[in-house]
Amino acid sequence: MTYKRIKIGIAAPLLWMLLSALVEPQAPSKVIWLEEVEHDFGDVWREQPVRHAFTFRNVSGAPLYIDNVRTACGCTGTIWSREPIAPDSVSTILVEYDARQLGYFRKYARVYFRGQRKAEKLWVSGFVVQE
Repeated sequence: MTYKRIKIGIAAPLLWMLLSALVEPQAPSKVIWLEEVEHDFGDVWREQPVRHAFTFRNVSGAPLYIDNVRTACGCTGTIWSREPIAPDSVSTILVEYDARQLGYFRKYARVYFRGQRKAEKLWVSGFVVQE
């Protein structure tokens, strides 16, 4: 009986330490999105690219840089400022879908801010129709 209690007494704290090391606490985001992070274009004409500007505010208290914005595929492009975004300032990330393929689409762009480990995800969706 005593041996089992010792094993449990040692195993339980070790298991807790292992699990707490694997589950990192989420750092607060450095931005607040001023609108939804998903945009539905509805029906769009084939071969007519569509764009949407996602607007955010820097709430970090320090100048903020966008290190990179990665898209799901080559059919989606982005434009963003390479300049630092001052504290409490507003900036935008433009996401464009080329609308070359007929049918439903749902694409994302991952936004990587300097000093923020987790990327912010922006989504665009719609349905491409023939004219």
